[in-house]
Amino acid sequence: MRKFNIAVVGATGAVGEEIFRVLGERNLPINKLVPLASARSVGREVEFQGEMLKVKELTHEVFEEENIEIAFFSAGGSVSAEFAPSAAKAGAVVLAATATVAATALVSLSTKAVQCYADYEQLIGGVETLFKDSANVVEE
Repeated sequence: MRKFNIAVVGATGAVGEEIFRVLGERNLPINKLVPLASARSVGREVEFQGEMLKVKELTHEVFEEENIEIAFFSAGGSVSAEFAPSAAKAGAVVLAATATVAATALVSLSTKAVQCYADYEQLIGGVETLFKDSANVVEE
């Protein structure tokens, strides 16, 4: 089974925590999970399935350096708008909390990213299936 390199942008925030919870709950085939946040959060740790992962700095280059295939963006709108196109340019499928960020990133989608997203959709049955009722949890 294919495994994915996944990044979570905004990993230390409430939405980021929910993304980690859902990813663990759905048992997705993950090769590498990279938590990303601002420079002030670098070195902090986030938990994923009992393992502590060190937060890395969100840069324009990190998506290519880490060979990210799927990038979940849960940072603020301006941060996501700035970095989502870099993720898409590096070949990642961008799944963002705002439609504007997702639309901006889609402009840069490569063939590799489209194939990765197709594999991902087939595996989980779509983003809506993956997150189901999680929107209510984050809003509380």
